[in-house]
Amino acid sequence: MGRMSVSLGALLAGLVACGTTAAQSRTHIRGELGIFRADTAVRDLDAAVFLQGLRTELRADGSEALKLRKSSRDTVRGISHHRMTQTIDGIEVIGGEMILHVDDATSQVRSIDMQFLSGTGLPRSPAIAGSKAIAMALRALRAVNAERTNEPRLAFARTPHGKGHLVWLARVRYTDVRGNEQLDDILADAVTGELVERVPRRHHALVRKVNHGRTGELLISEGGSTSDASAANCYEFSGDTYRYLWNAFGRDSFSGRGSTMQCYVHANVDNGYYEEGAVYLSDGDGFWYGNMANARDVVAHEWGHGVVEFEANMHNGEASMMNEMMADVLGAAVEASITGVTPNTWKVAEDATTPGIPDDALRYMNDPALDGFSPDFYPELRENHGAHGGAGIGDLAFYLLANGGAHPRGKTTLVVQGIGIDRAAKIYYLALRDYLLNNDGYVAGREKMVRVAREQYGEGSIEHLSTCAAWAAVGVPNTGTDCPYPTNL
Repeated sequence: MGRMSVSLGALLAGLVACGTTAAQSRTHIRGELGIFRADTAVRDLDAAVFLQGLRTELRADGSEALKLRKSSRDTVRGISHHRMTQTIDGIEVIGGEMILHVDDATSQVRSIDMQFLSGTGLPRSPAIAGSKAIAMALRALRAVNAERTNEPRLAFARTPHGKGHLVWLARVRYTDVRGNEQLDDILADAVTGELVERVPRRHHALVRKVNHGRTGELLISEGGSTSDASAANCYEFSGDTYRYLWNAFGRDSFSGRGSTMQCYVHANVDNGYYEEGAVYLSDGDGFWYGNMANARDVVAHEWGHGVVEFEANMHNGEASMMNEMMADVLGAAVEASITGVTPNTWKVAEDATTPGIPDDALRYMNDPALDGFSPDFYPELRENHGAHGGAGIGDLAFYLLANGGAHPRGKTTLVVQGIGIDRAAKIYYLALRDYLLNNDGYVAGREKMVRVAREQYGEGSIEHLSTCAAWAAVGVPNTGTDCPYPTNL
């Protein structure tokens, strides 16, 4: 039977709360937090007792529960990381999750990262039918040609700022106001019909639209061959991605579960994207961009979205920028694993962008502002930069961490000591796998990557201090206690 290892009074007295959202809900707590045994028949009971022990701290009302989604283990430190999803009255809470960091030897929970939603005060019954609420939300998006792919269902939603809603949830294909085809999970308030969130389920490497038909013909399968150059490229580059994930992190495919890496070339799509376990690539228009399958880093980038989907599943606001950043990092790391680190390592899609312009690229990780749009300094980041433009902040931090150097445009004066692309990629990956939550932005991302660097390589190590320096160099504030650098430089 599950039990707390300390009294409730001692537990709460020993808590260290390290972060809050705008709604003042806790985002990180460390201390002696109780017992959790994920690999036993009592894990649900342990989770319930654990949650009960934190009821006052979390302002919970007893309607909340946790369910294990996945686990990973750091064998060097003897710590396991258990990602838990949340329910209220047995109904899924979208955006509600906890990661329990547990000592393997004692089963003691040492710290938690969380996006928790209290059930207190939330409506339990809808005032609007599901189909009507979704239609109202789509009108707010000015969506046209909308088609639901499933029936609306009730859920709770926790927004990135910690606010809770009872929502109707449905997946919808539609055309947005710019003429782009979208596939989104639409969350509509079940009381007012207000659009709460749109969660993209299609992730693009590029954003321009080209039409070209595909037949669905099988061109190549494992161990085979093909005369189709696009199919051969995607086959090869997907293999490069698989081998990198396995060799670098022991990860079995993008899902971590050995999933088939299904790729569609000559596709009638918006340039290239990942969607529900598959990568879709167009042939390009020969001017603005070329064949997406020609670019190893584009293929790896798209599989990077799959890795994010199966881990922190980040989609909204700055979290969507972090998603694109993680995909760019995987693209660079996979390319470097084949070619070594070259100037092209830091160019995104250089083999498929504006074929008539030499040395051009979609994005520049070493100097994001070269594309004329992407920001390279966090205080200058705006919502209208979007997921792709906003990725430049994290891309530049990764470049400085891996390669070393200073801000390319002198916006800070800090000189970073590079640690190499392999160790930099490991820090980013482990933060994604073990610590990042689905609404985390750059401030939380910095804190968690610094934590990983300190835990993996030691307090005061080059890796630890350089991770601090890289994020400070791009202006991301230091809100934790693990870095010697100030908030602003």
